[in-house]
Amino acid sequence: MPASEPIRRYDMLRLRPTASRLITRLSRRSVRWRIRIALILLVLPLFLQWLVAYVVGSDARLLPSSLQGAKDLLIVTAHPDDECLFFAPSILGVLDRNNEVRGSLLVMSTGKIA
Repeated sequence: MPASEPIRRYDMLRLRPTASRLITRLSRRSVRWRIRIALILLVLPLFLQWLVAYVVGSDARLLPSSLQGAKDLLIVTAHPDDECLFFAPSILGVLDRNNEVRGSLLVMSTGKIA
């Protein structure tokens, strides 16, 4: 096409779909990557929790022998959520070994929010 010849309207229309396809492809790729990253961020903590609570927590070397054979279990914590945060592997380990364990939880808190 010579430089002096004006660009025809149908030539412009032919170029637009290619550019829009490229933009659509790029946006689809970015959406796919964002979905993949979001799924990884959602699944990874669940996997790590399972790994720590069941796989690592079921190792007999982590629980003292007196705790492994316990029939009654008393957990004393300072705050209402401490048993979940710190003692979950121990509690699950004891309960997995013996289903007849009776457990109690004593929370030593005034209930005030700091």
